[in-house]
Amino acid sequence: MRRPHLNKRKQREEVLRESHQLLVESQDIAKIGSYILDGNSMEWTSSKALDAIFGISENYERNVTGWLKVIHPDDRQMMEDYLSKEVFGQARDFFKTYRIVRVCDGEECWVEGRGRLELDENGQILRMLGTIQDITERKLAEDDLRESEANFKALATQSTEGISVADMAGNYTYVNPTFCDMVGWTSEELLQMTVFDVTADKQDKATFAKTITVEEGSPVNVVLVRKNGSEFIAEVVGKVLSTVDEGRVLGTIRDITERIQAEKALLESEENFRALATQSMEGI
Repeated sequence: MRRPHLNKRKQREEVLRESHQLLVESQDIAKIGSYILDGNSMEWTSSKALDAIFGISENYERNVTGWLKVIHPDDRQMMEDYLSKEVFGQARDFFKTYRIVRVCDGEECWVEGRGRLELDENGQILRMLGTIQDITERKLAEDDLRESEANFKALATQSTEGISVADMAGNYTYVNPTFCDMVGWTSEELLQMTVFDVTADKQDKATFAKTITVEEGSPVNVVLVRKNGSEFIAEVVGKVLSTVDEGRVLGTIRDITERIQAEKALLESEENFRALATQSMEGI
């Protein structure tokens, strides 16, 4: 006859095994490893996911020396000072981004480390519980994004066309020198303004929305107002950004006032010519 308490114990053990397996699989997917650092021996135990991130085997020396060996040489002193002076010295939580060099293949990786100290009643460190996450892909993507943004701003600065970037509410987040010259405000002033502050028609929000949605990439003529109150006709082409500044709108602005005036004058001349020609024909 089975004892009820044995069945319950097996059930609890099965639940614990499933929970542990779920934790292991979750760490593998998220590239997050965990560790426990003993406050007395300063030795640490680690999960398989952390071993994979560090590229270490089961018999690797899991002490402070072994941990420092994994850290990139250029970040090693910084991390040693951070831990000794700020974390252990002030008994605070640990959060730091740094580079490592995988032991198994020498590959450089970026990791994000988090840890929490547990103290005894006398304030002495019992242990640190922490995680290490491989953020190399995210870091590289951020670096690429910053490089793209830097290249964009370098080109925009030299552009003979006005260029601006605004969020979906119309707040300026970037303006180039040419656009500043067009409207007469400084970049510092414009970055505190919206696209509607420089449009002559204050109800022209529909035009802005149309520029970045229905007619994205197509020119739209908008009357803009300068700081001195004078107005000019601008040809604006808007495009929602997906790389340089995701979720924002890039606008190229060209002053076409003279062109519009020339076209209007040409049209008037043609109309006058036709009127004179008609009168001449009637007089024959």
